[in-house]
Amino acid sequence: MSSRIFYALQQVTVGSTVLSGVQSVGASSTTNIENFSRFGSTGATTILQDLDLEITVENALGDGWANVLTAAGMTSAASAGDNVTVTIEYLTSTGVSKLMTLDAIISSYSIQMGVDGPATESVTFQNNGNAVFSAGTDGTALSTPAGGVCAVITRPSFSGFSYAVSDDACDPSPTWTSGTESNLISVSASMDIGTEKVNVLGQSLSFGKYVTFPIETSMETEVHLDPETGTYGVGETSDDTMGGFMSGSIDTNNTSSLVDTTYRTLIKLPQNYYGMSSARLTGVSRSGGDVGGGQVSITSSYSSVNDLFYKTTDPSADITGVAFPAS
Repeated sequence: MSSRIFYALQQVTVGSTVLSGVQSVGASSTTNIENFSRFGSTGATTILQDLDLEITVENALGDGWANVLTAAGMTSAASAGDNVTVTIEYLTSTGVSKLMTLDAIISSYSIQMGVDGPATESVTFQNNGNAVFSAGTDGTALSTPAGGVCAVITRPSFSGFSYAVSDDACDPSPTWTSGTESNLISVSASMDIGTEKVNVLGQSLSFGKYVTFPIETSMETEVHLDPETGTYGVGETSDDTMGGFMSGSIDTNNTSSLVDTTYRTLIKLPQNYYGMSSARLTGVSRSGGDVGGGQVSITSSYSSVNDLFYKTTDPSADITGVAFPAS
């Protein structure tokens, strides 16, 4: 049988931190070219522009080991753009480890958790400026990841989903009403970090990259619909016995106006807390309940800008106060 890579990837390091729950890794290189043509000719030539390099990682979240944001030194969407070195390490048949490294910045990040499997984070790294893939120093010793595999976060580990509601997004000192959601099926959060290249005359590779603000952030919950109480979602009242589907609150004194409602949201996992400090409820949808007897669920979607933060300690006690993290 010919030699090939099979379960040979040993570990992925972000900065100086070895990720403990890596599930998959991908790397890609794209050469950007531009066609050039002229009058009087049907032909064209291609002009070399630059390279786009990416590394994508899916990592399981754990109670006791660092996630990618911690390894990259990020605490919120507002702190995006810092350079970090990503290292992929393989082991050869001779016992020597081979390294591939890339100086990069995070271009997208998301976390997701459902009733099956572990909670995971997915992240894409882009090369920073003129950085390219390079071979690290061969070695034989591997670092020891923090935390045992039993620390992975799964369905029983989920701590809950908290929220707070304010009826005036422009109030500098708003009053927040807090609550919790129950019977969750899945939760997710993401941020899409746009980047722009900095080019200079005299070289084809980019001189650098910078993050373009604002950064779009989002969060989503899916819950079982309770036909008795209707307490499936944020801001619903006891009159909503079959669950409401309004993504915006209506002014009862003026049915043609919407209330300027703002939400604080918080996904709570052991040592992994993801929140938004000033979000809008942008959509509510119902699914399931077909002729096959599928369960009915309600999906609520929130969105904001520069507004996804990460904490290792639970900030729930501050969700109605000024101490709640502001991104």
